Amino acid sequence: MTLNPKLDPSCVLCFPFEESGGNIAYDQSNYGNNGTIYGAIRTLGKIRNGLYFDGVDDLIKVPNSPSLQPSKQITIEMWVSTPPGITAKIFLLHKFDDVSPYPGYAIMLNNDGATGHVGVWVGGGFYVNGITDIRDGKFHHIAGGTDGSKTFLYLDGKLEKAVSQTPNLVSTRYLSIGPGAVPGQWFKGLIDEVRIYNRALSATFNSLCEIPSAVE
Repeated sequence: MTLNPKLDPSCVLCFPFEESGGNIAYDQSNYGNNGTIYGAIRTLGKIRNGLYFDGVDDLIKVPNSPSLQPSKQITIEMWVSTPPGITAKIFLLHKFDDVSPYPGYAIMLNNDGATGHVGVWVGGGFYVNGITDIRDGKFHHIAGGTDGSKTFLYLDGKLEKAVSQTPNLVSTRYLSIGPGAVPGQWFKGLIDEVRIYNRALSATFNSLCEIPSAVE
């Protein structure tokens, strides 16, 4: 597949999920962070194809690499659709160590006290949770991360929350998409256009939230 020439050079992972088959999600950035798909099925996504996760045991795993270990800034973005009533605590994207102080990063759904809301983890000691319930069966664009001093979350191009927080991003764990935070819980719904950048991005997205403009 051809790399996207319009992709911001700070992008270290880009999964458009446009493969015709097989169990590999090919990274379209310049870093080769390919993922292995376990069970998720290709179907119509937000932008052409996406992946459907059945809520039973589907996920994607990406091996650890230096390019997935930003030290000061990060932005994670994706399109997500999940049906009403889902209460499982889910890591839409997860890459942090299992021991305190849990360095790394994650985008979570249904965190404690924030059912239906998206939360951002950047190793700063607590999740920064949004204020909007996204469990409506529609696609929502999520963009969260840190600029080195502030953790931010945008939903559908609008700021949900921004909190002062010192990040601790470097984790040697593999990256995963779709696993539960509790054993036996898994994401159910659609995920498309997953991207990670090694810097903070502006809040200005195009009409599809497809190619954001990086902040200098």
